Amino acid sequence: MVPASISSPQFRRERQRAAFREDVLAEARAILAEEGPDGLSMRKLAHRLGCAPMSLYAYFRDKHDLLTALAHQGFAILAERLAAEPAEEPLAALRAVFLTYARLGLERPDDYQVLFMTRETQPVREFEGPEEIAQASPAFAIGLDRAQACVTAGMLEGDAHAITTLLWTAVHGAVAAVLTFPAFPFGDRDAYVARVVDWTIDGLRAARVAPLA
Repeated sequence: MVPASISSPQFRRERQRAAFREDVLAEARAILAEEGPDGLSMRKLAHRLGCAPMSLYAYFRDKHDLLTALAHQGFAILAERLAAEPAEEPLAALRAVFLTYARLGLERPDDYQVLFMTRETQPVREFEGPEEIAQASPAFAIGLDRAQACVTAGMLEGDAHAITTLLWTAVHGAVAAVLTFPAFPFGDRDAYVARVVDWTIDGLRAARVAPLA
C-alpha cells in the first residue's frame, strides 16, 4: 500500500510545485541561451510558459532571485564535475580541476555567464576570508584543497588561498575572453585554455606565493 503521506493531496501539490519550478528554470535557461541575461524578464518568461506573470512570483521574488537560483544550479554542477576529478598526484590534480572548470565554461557558456559574468548573481558584500569563500562555494573549496595538497607535498610554495585565487582569475580571464570575443583567433579553444592553466602553474612553481594583502 502506498503511504498516506505520499498519496496525500499536499504531497501531490508539492511535487507539482517542484516540477513547475524546474520548468521555470529550464525555460529561463533557454532564454539566456538565446538572448543573454538582458533578454530575460519575468513577463517574457511567463509568456513562454503560458502562465500569468504573477504566478512566477510564488517561486521567485524577482529576476535577481531567479538568476540566483540558476547560479546555484550551475555551481552544483560545477562542484560535482570538479569533485569527480581524481586527486592522486597533487600537481596533476590541481591542473585537472582548473581544466575541468575551463571546459565547463566552454561547453556551457550561458551557465558560465550567469555564474561568473552577471553582476546580479554576485555576492552583495565582501567575503571576510578564505574560510567563508570555501563555505559559500564548494567548487572553490575543491580548488583550494588541491592547492593545499601541492603546498603540503612541496610542489608549490606559499599561501594556498592566493595560489587558488591566482589560478582561478587567470583561467576565468581566458574563458571569458574566448566567450566574449569569438572572432578572435585564439586557435583551438581547449588548447588555448590548457596553455593558460599550464603557464600559470609554471609561474606559480617558480615563486613563493605570498598571501593576498
